[in-house]
Amino acid sequence: MDKRKQKLLVIGAILLFLGVLYRFFPDFSAMLPGSSEIEMKQGQLRQYQKQAARLDGMKGQLDELEKELGQVEAQLFSGDTPSLAAVEIQKMLSEISEKNGAQIDSIEVMAVNSIDNVPYVEIPVRFVILARIDQLKHILYGIESHARYLAVKEATVKPRRLAEGDDGIYAVLTVAGLMKEKS
Repeated sequence: MDKRKQKLLVIGAILLFLGVLYRFFPDFSAMLPGSSEIEMKQGQLRQYQKQAARLDGMKGQLDELEKELGQVEAQLFSGDTPSLAAVEIQKMLSEISEKNGAQIDSIEVMAVNSIDNVPYVEIPVRFVILARIDQLKHILYGIESHARYLAVKEATVKPRRLAEGDDGIYAVLTVAGLMKEKS
């Protein structure tokens, strides 16, 4: 091997050694003679203060998120059981339909769905209404804008021709509400 390659190899080995040393001992300067233990402790103290400030910020974020969660959970259905919440949903759907002049043909409470990894259950209710298009529009708006969390999960709309000039529709809507599971 010629001298040039030897020099490059030695320089490369030294740089590699310094890189490894820096990787495993990033505060290497504190270990060198001449730096005092007080300076080292001051550096550690500054790091702890940064961590504490970050923790305070995270506590503030946690408080804000818990407040927001409380506001959202206030929109969920309450009750001791999902069946009681389903009755509340039925009552709301009846009120919204009656307010808009639509006729409810039937209401069916469907099986409660658990939501993975969260303490909430979805309570679906299927109802069949006989209405006009404008009434259905107002019913859908009433469901989506209700103070409680309600969502239309499925909708099937078919024309209804009982008499000449009848512009009625037959709509099957599946509406779901959320309820927090009792622990």
